[in-house]
Amino acid sequence: MNAVHGRPQGAAIGTEFPRMRRAWGWILAYGILLIIIGAIAMFNPVGTNMAIGVLFGLMLGIAGIVSIVAGFRDFGWQSKLVDFLFGALALVGAFIFLAMPVLSAASLIWAAGIFFIVNGVVELYHGFKADEDRALLFIMGAIDLLLGLYIAFLMPVGAQILALAWLVGLGLIFRGLLLAFVAFRVRAMTKRLSGG
Repeated sequence: MNAVHGRPQGAAIGTEFPRMRRAWGWILAYGILLIIIGAIAMFNPVGTNMAIGVLFGLMLGIAGIVSIVAGFRDFGWQSKLVDFLFGALALVGAFIFLAMPVLSAASLIWAAGIFFIVNGVVELYHGFKADEDRALLFIMGAIDLLLGLYIAFLMPVGAQILALAWLVGLGLIFRGLLLAFVAFRVRAMTKRLSGG
């Protein structure tokens, strides 16, 4: 007789089956909720950026307070100095994000531009050193570098605010669609197990 954790296999499936049958509806509801929130985020960029700015400011504030408290509890002047400096910088960042949440959130797009610039430079460097795929590395590096320069230095603030809202919205919608797909898979599996 097959057993799962000391119980017969049929009994294990029997106790889990009603939970699985109910779960697909909750998964689907959560997926639909994420899709709705994502659509709202995309079409309300100022509100989305404000929410992101406030959330990021609160996170920086908490990190700053925790770091300063850790500085009082650590041993050795080097770790104390690092904790106090990081805590002070985090609190300054938190104040800026909470005072100007929309513009501060747009600065995250600027940071993404800097990331693309660095990535592009690294890819171009590897393109010069590579023996294979040199052309591909040059093309990818050039695209990343140009995209990063545009995002970081040429993109208007309004476009940055819109871009961040659309990135957040599309991320939520994609996650919601994925959860909806999982929900229908769970539903199909429970139907197959019940024989209907």
